[in-house]
Amino acid sequence: MLHSVIRPLSISGFYGFFDYRYAEDYYFEGEHHHFWEVAYCLSGTVGISADEKVYRLQPGDLVVYRPYVHHKLWAEGRSKVHLMTVSFDASGDALERLGGGYSCDPELQAQWNVLFCKLKESGCPQKITGFLHYLEKHPLEYQQITNLCENSLLALAERGLPLGKNQSKNAKDYERIVRVMKENLSLNLTVEELGQRCGLSASSMKKLFRHFNSMGIHEYYLHLKMNRAVQLLEEGKTVTETAELLGFSNQSYFSTVFKREMKEVPARFRRNH
Repeated sequence: MLHSVIRPLSISGFYGFFDYRYAEDYYFEGEHHHFWEVAYCLSGTVGISADEKVYRLQPGDLVVYRPYVHHKLWAEGRSKVHLMTVSFDASGDALERLGGGYSCDPELQAQWNVLFCKLKESGCPQKITGFLHYLEKHPLEYQQITNLCENSLLALAERGLPLGKNQSKNAKDYERIVRVMKENLSLNLTVEELGQRCGLSASSMKKLFRHFNSMGIHEYYLHLKMNRAVQLLEEGKTVTETAELLGFSNQSYFSTVFKREMKEVPARFRRNH
């Protein structure tokens, strides 16, 4: 009797491997995308905001970005930063336990360092797709790299140590703003109403968003609504039901925002997922 292999985590493909050194004043405005991504700190100190959380990564720390989570990063303490980034598509139940910042134990650090060494040994330029072009010509090594990434992520899901968040007042205030947004996705809070619930002035909130988030307050509020819309549509809600649950009285406006965010109209997204 054949016993099928149970795969709690499976990587179906990679978008890129990236190895780069950032200057002391590096500041990345941020992005979000439909795939998973891991940023592993090799040296220096890097500040990262991912969703409402703010982290300070040291060598051996990493952050896992879930799909559609907006993130940005910057060098801290006037230090040069060396990061390795891996972006990929994956499936499996173990992914539910991944997301956010982690402090890796020595064994996990060794696994990520092996991946970095293989990236360097390939002799590829520091472009995102350079290593992939190399691996496509070396299929055995490609599978080894895939297995290494899967095993590292499985170990991270099983025993990864959650990284402590930035405890500065500004970071805590920013987290509170995003948390209040998430708790009120069915409403359409104005900046002033949001400030009242957070105990902050509109100008203070805008200043925090300029530092921790490249989006404006209203823009990020809509971004969070669209992330929730994806979940609702995948759960089987209709486009009309989803729009209503997220406080959109105009379904056409909901569809416009969704397409701008997800590059696909909600009806087609629902059919495809």
